[in-house]
Amino acid sequence: MVFATGKSPLTGRKLDQANAEAERFMRTLEKAARAAHIEGRRWQDELDTFLLNYRSTPHCTTGISPAEFPFNRKIRNKLPSVDRLDPMPSDIEDSHEKAINNDSKRKEKIMQRTLIFK
Repeated sequence: MVFATGKSPLTGRKLDQANAEAERFMRTLEKAARAAHIEGRRWQDELDTFLLNYRSTPHCTTGISPAEFPFNRKIRNKLPSVDRLDPMPSDIEDSHEKAINNDSKRKEKIMQRTLIFK
């Protein structure tokens, strides 16, 4: 995708922001692996636990977890939850639509910011 300016949308600030998010995630992942090593546990097992918890945690923009978004259902893990244990199907559909709307609004906001700074 190329804008009228001839630039790809993944240039400049947007690419820098994506790199920063990826670097932050890798720093957190490395911290979990180091903690497992210090405690004498296998880092591979801790990686599985870390990723399960990460994918189960609701995202700040969409309000639902990365694992729930594509499959429209929650995954089971050992994290405590304040949600109802057995949500109604309509609640899941509503939360999925709400997440899509929130995500679209957030993307529009980012696009407006990137067009302002060019």
